[in-house]
Amino acid sequence: MRCDFGAIYRSAHITADDASGCRKATVVLAFVAGLTGGTVSQRLLGTPVRAQAPAPEAKEIRAERFVLVDENGTPRGAFGIDAKYGLPTLEWTDPKGHLWRPK
Repeated sequence: MRCDFGAIYRSAHITADDASGCRKATVVLAFVAGLTGGTVSQRLLGTPVRAQAPAPEAKEIRAERFVLVDENGTPRGAFGIDAKYGLPTLEWTDPKGHLWRPK
């Protein structure tokens, strides 16, 4: 069944068959319009626009302490500098919460 949009616009009474045919026509029309618009915009614009340039790769990362956390955000390990002696330290926590450090 064809969808006569003019007749539907002029008429206050729409049958179920008319509405069903119009829904199908609207879906097809929307799909074709979206496909056409996407294709045309891709041809006109070419390359996508980015808000920021990608950050360059870091050759060096500096920090006083690195903390390793689990999926809940609980600290499970750390690598840093001992405040008292100024030496590198490594420590980790087991699942029971015990702190371990190499001697």
